[in-house]
Parts: sequence; structure tokens; C-alpha cells
Amino acid sequence: ENGAQLKKFSVEVNSGATAVCAVLTKDIVLNEGTLTADTQNANIWVPIGDFSKKYSGTFDGQGHTVRGLFKPEMDYAVVYIGLFGYIDETGMVKNVGVTDSYLIGMTAGNIAAYNLGTITSCCVTASTITSNWGNCGGIAGGNDNNGTVKNCYSTATVWVDTSAGYDPSIYGGIIGYNGNKAEDAIENCYYDAAKCEGTFVAGTAVDSNAFASGAVAYLLQQAQANPAQQVWGQKSTVAGASPILTAEEIYKVRPVLNAAGETVSYTVHFFGDVNNDGVVTADDYPLLIENMWTKPSDKTAVLSGDINRDGVVDAFDAANLNLLLTGAYALQIDENGALQA
Repeated sequence: ENGAQLKKFSVEVNSGATAVCAVLTKDIVLNEGTLTADTQNANIWVPIGDFSKKYSGTFDGQGHTVRGLFKPEMDYAVVYIGLFGYIDETGMVKNVGVTDSYLIGMTAGNIAAYNLGTITSCCVTASTITSNWGNCGGIAGGNDNNGTVKNCYSTATVWVDTSAGYDPSIYGGIIGYNGNKAEDAIENCYYDAAKCEGTFVAGTAVDSNAFASGAVAYLLQQAQANPAQQVWGQKSTVAGASPILTAEEIYKVRPVLNAAGETVSYTVHFFGDVNNDGVVTADDYPLLIENMWTKPSDKTAVLSGDINRDGVVDAFDAANLNLLLTGAYALQIDENGALQA
């Protein structure tokens, strides 16, 4: 529920209760603001679990984030640096985000420094991570044995101090080392190529537009065991936006398909999906026309048909929907559901 309780959980696991399970009921703030190597008087994070006390329980973030993990220098007494230090084979960490964090360690990963278990549906944003000795990754520093990392993304800066002679081949956008050679060990994971200085390849390197447009959020959601149960969504499609863990339908990412069935863009906040079937296609056009002449009781139909968000469904919206379906443009939608020029 708060930072103090998360720290208490870390102490409990590191004292030997490695199988204890936990859920987050709120977003956690450990430190405020932007963290850098020069930040003073910030709370130093002690990771959950280490090599001798590997975490073997289930940690469910329930879509919440942990903000402000901070470890600004290497500590030989704490080798594994991340939200979790070491996840054992039966351990699972899921549905949690890490944001606004700054971590340096011998082996480092924002979600976990080292993983032998399962990391799924996790994300990292607005963070910087590096290692002064070993493996380093946006999600996990290392993944080994039967460990898996699935349906995750990272836009973290993975920094390599090559001037000090560190090898970029043990740094990666998702992980820095993978000892699990199974084809599905690292599956459906994405990272911002421009922010990763490492060269270890695991997951898919994409540009910032793939995150902002809704493309990555859609891919993450479609790969869920039950795609109808929403896990991933997006509040905005403007530059700098990225996927969020959410069950709220208004943030569901809906692909816009042209006449050939090809995806030409994505929308959120119900834009264009007048029949609310999860996609924007030519099938939405007749219903939009119908809504121009009637006053439907379904507020979603009005909201989704009002493409230009001027408060009415009219001929301008019909024209905009046609343009959207041809791929002539993609909607720039802010977090409040308003169109941006």
C-alpha cells in the first residue's frame, strides 16, 4: 500500500521468508522527482531477495507502479540490484511497472537483477540503469535455467560506460544475458532501441513511435492468454506516450483497419469504434451515419462517433472516419481523450 510496507516486505524476504506472496493495492512512491547520480538525501533501495535468499513467491503488482528505486553507486555487499535482486525458479513477478528510477549495480535489472523464474506483463519507463561489472538489462540483468520474460517492455536508458572499458555485449534493452536457450524464453518483449547502449539482443528493438502510437500496447495485449481480459492499454497516442497496465476499457487500444484488413494506425478513448467491437473498420461507418440522425442512449456510441470531439456526431466526423480508415492520418489523442493538432 505504501513505500514503508514495500521496504518491510523486502526485509521479510531477505530475512528468509522467501516464499511469501504479495500484491500491490496502490502505486508506490519511494522517491519523488528525477533521480540522477548526483541526487542527495534520497531513499536507497534494498532489493527483494538475493543469491542466498532467492524470491520464490508470487508478487502481483495488479497494474500498479513502483516509483523512485534508487541505488546510485555499486556496492560490493549488494551484488544484485533491481526491484527484485534474485527470483528463484518457482518465483513469479507480474503486472508491475517501475518508473523514475536510477540504479547502478554489479548485476542490474529494473524488475529483477537475475531471474530463474517468471517475469510477465511488466514495464519500465523514465529510468536509467547500468552495471559496473556484470550483466545489465532494462527488465532483468540475467535470465537463466528455465527463467522466462514475457509480454514486457522497457523504455529505460541502459547505459554502458565504454570509456571505463565495460563490454556492451552484456547489456541489453530487455536482458543482458540469457542462459535459457528455449525459443520462448524471452517472448513478446519490446525496448526502445535509441535508449539502449548495449548490444545483447533479446526481445524486439523498436523506436519511440511504436510505443506512442499504441502498436506495442496492442501487441502486448493480444499476446495475453485471454486477450479479451484487458491487461494492457494506453492513455494517449501523442509523442512520448507509452503503454500502461490497466483494465479500464476506455484505454483499450483499438487498431484501425483499411479495406484490405491491414492495420494503418491505432486509437484509444473509443475513437472510431462506433460498434464497440474492438477494432475500427468500415463496419463502423454506417452506425456513425445512423448516430448523426438519432440520439442513441449508448454514450459510448456518441463518444466513439464524435471523431473530432466537438460534441456532436456530424458529417465532419464521417469524413474524418473515412480518412482514418484509408490511413491518411493517425489521431493524436491526449490523456484526457482530446485531439491534438
